[in-house]
Amino acid sequence: DDTETGEDVNCKIGGAGKIGTEDNDIHISVGLTQLTAATIPARCQSITAEISPHFRPAVWEKAVSTPYRKVFQTRPVRITGTLLFDAEHVPCQNGAIRQGNPVRISVWEIHPVYAIDVCKNTSLARCGAGDNSAWTPFDKYIPATN
Repeated sequence: DDTETGEDVNCKIGGAGKIGTEDNDIHISVGLTQLTAATIPARCQSITAEISPHFRPAVWEKAVSTPYRKVFQTRPVRITGTLLFDAEHVPCQNGAIRQGNPVRISVWEIHPVYAIDVCKNTSLARCGAGDNSAWTPFDKYIPATN
């Protein structure tokens, strides 16, 4: 993420080391398996959802907090937004990062994000994308405290 130095699109406004600062995109790796920084091959099978700071609900800032990061790692999420082709980047090749590029399988990304929903179930099979009763809006979701 460019939260410290800032991104071109956001006038290179840095966050003085703060993650998820209001002036920068929040990047979420989206994949079919649990993704962590240590699992580069798995992240090379992911796409990116970018939550833009422009008109982003303040409550979405908590997406970078530890309890909510765990939500993204352990529950299915439904992300709604525009599909954007980001020609500035190059995807992973054969499961390896291409120097100076984000870790992802494609340069298509969900950007900007319009909605984030968390499934009430932990099984993807019980979280049909069209079944609105299975989903809770991110701003209403409260993660388990254990």
